[in-house]
Amino acid sequence: MGQTYEIRVTGEVSDEQATALGAVVTGTRRASTELGGIADQSALQGVLDRVAALGLEILEVRVVPDDAARGG
Repeated sequence: MGQTYEIRVTGEVSDEQATALGAVVTGTRRASTELGGIADQSALQGVLDRVAALGLEILEVRVVPDDAARGG
């Protein structure tokens, strides 16, 4: 069993922007966007660096077990 990472940032991030960040939009709520599908810690670091470069505030970083990501 593996895991992926998910982050939540302030503001709305489009699907195109998320793809450029190396993630996918997994949800939005209250002026924030959840980005998931981040495969490992190396990929997470890259996404966090790009998010910071865009000036987005990071609200949360979570580990998501693979079975939870698949809805099981």
